[in-house]
Amino acid sequence: MRAAATRVNVEVHAVRTGTVLLKAELIHPTMARVRQALENAGVSGSMEAKLLIDGQELEDSQLLPDFGKGHTAVVQFATEAARLPESVQVEVREAMTGELVHQATLRIGLVSELRASLAQASVGPVGRPDGTDGAPAREWDVTLLLGEVVLQSDECLRCGEDGGPAVVHVVWGEAKKTPTPRPASSRSSGCWSSQMQDCV
Repeated sequence: MRAAATRVNVEVHAVRTGTVLLKAELIHPTMARVRQALENAGVSGSMEAKLLIDGQELEDSQLLPDFGKGHTAVVQFATEAARLPESVQVEVREAMTGELVHQATLRIGLVSELRASLAQASVGPVGRPDGTDGAPAREWDVTLLLGEVVLQSDECLRCGEDGGPAVVHVVWGEAKKTPTPRPASSRSSGCWSSQMQDCV
């Protein structure tokens, strides 16, 4: 049986200032992957910096300790050159029509930041109602593309080569539905019924 992918929440802090340089969720993260995520986020000196956990420098090939679900691995970033990347301007356009549906300024440029911005703005497909008759706006399943590449939540965006905004295209899926509560049943659905032979 194949083991489930280990997902670890990671924060990278500058040693001298405590500034958060990166927040990301990484799969099977080695220190090399953390270093690459910093480079993708535009943090200067990423490839030369010392990466520490609890003051101990780890080799690039080493896996981050498994801190368990809901916990965050904190990595210290030690270099004189460390700085925060500039914020990233993003335009989101419909993949089929090219119509502009959302603009955002992302603090670091993570795709997860963009997804959160879309959800907060209740952006939905052009020409389809996003909430009717005073009903709350729907949240939509979205696929985000840079060119023809599907973007993952832990990837980072950068401004265009001309200094303009990064252009991301969106493909809409179905509206996410809030589950309708089922009425309480008079019959027990648990295993503590008279039909014990039906339970596994």
